[in-house]
Amino acid sequence: MDLSSDDTDFAVSLGAVWEGDELVTYDLDHLRHNLQHHSDGYLEDSD
Repeated sequence: MDLSSDDTDFAVSLGAVWEGDELVTYDLDHLRHNLQHHSDGYLEDSD
């Protein structure tokens, strides 16, 4: 699956992180929560 830089930048803004050349998340529930709230401009800090 090829992702554009816009897709990867968006995933990072939701809480995904780069590990080498792989984009991963260890807290899928938090990423989903941020995705649900992206449209209203509210994103929690994923740290």
